[in-house]
Amino acid sequence: MLSAYVMKGRFQAIAVATVLALLSLALPPLTVLSSAVVALVTLRKGRAEGFIVIAIAAIAGVILGGLSAGIPLYAVTYFLIQWLPIWFAAVILRETGSTLNALGFLALIGMLAIVLFYLFAGSPAAEWTAILETVAEPVIEMGSEVDQAVLLENLEIVSHYMSGIVVMSSLASLALALFLGRWWQANLYNPGGFGPEFLTFRMPKNIAVLTLAVIVFSLLGLGFLSELAGNIVMPLLVLFLIAGVSVLHLLLSASKSKRFLLMGMYLMLFIIPHVLPPIIFVGFADTWLDLRKYIRVENNS
Repeated sequence: MLSAYVMKGRFQAIAVATVLALLSLALPPLTVLSSAVVALVTLRKGRAEGFIVIAIAAIAGVILGGLSAGIPLYAVTYFLIQWLPIWFAAVILRETGSTLNALGFLALIGMLAIVLFYLFAGSPAAEWTAILETVAEPVIEMGSEVDQAVLLENLEIVSHYMSGIVVMSSLASLALALFLGRWWQANLYNPGGFGPEFLTFRMPKNIAVLTLAVIVFSLLGLGFLSELAGNIVMPLLVLFLIAGVSVLHLLLSASKSKRFLLMGMYLMLFIIPHVLPPIIFVGFADTWLDLRKYIRVENNS
């Protein structure tokens, strides 16, 4: 088992984190596993050991990246964007025992990153439009003039919210890595301990009110400020998405076909973006209605 191997010693943890980070260049989902290794080491062995692992892994990544692929700075970027945030989150989770505090920290960092980007970028939407047009150029060239015009118009609309979308995706990846690291820790040292922690994750009312206020502000048509609000609310929505998944996981677990239903739900999360808004709504509803108490009544009947 990968987690057991990682916990054999510092060398093993550094080796696995570094190799997975380099392999994620070709297989991006491996980013989650690499960050989960950092989370596991930090959760189990503490902040000092976790930081030593990511520091040496970053140095090893610079050397190996330079020798094998000519991309030594990739490891530095990885350290700043993946390993350092997940290390901070794992430290918070270890010392406070609160998943909400850990994920809230990640969301806050994401929101600050968006604000800084808007403060220092001349025109965020214009920069994203240029990037999106470059990425989508092969698809654009294949379509007719009408299709090209429609696609370019859609890209221009999406570009206004790409900052939030990118941070939202990164936060979801980091949250998944944190949960995976916590699950590994529970399997190794406290079997069955992860389930109750995940299934009771619930957003407090003050954050729900704040999120709704930002959403309303983003709809007021105040130009730059409304656009900024529409972007910074996205990291907060990830937290309600996790709360919604937690509620639905508990609900589906009460079914006789829970294995297939749960597999289907998590599969849809990754391949069908349209299911995200309803699940986010469930997360919001749970804040006010405590939906889990109704699920427990059904389970007991």
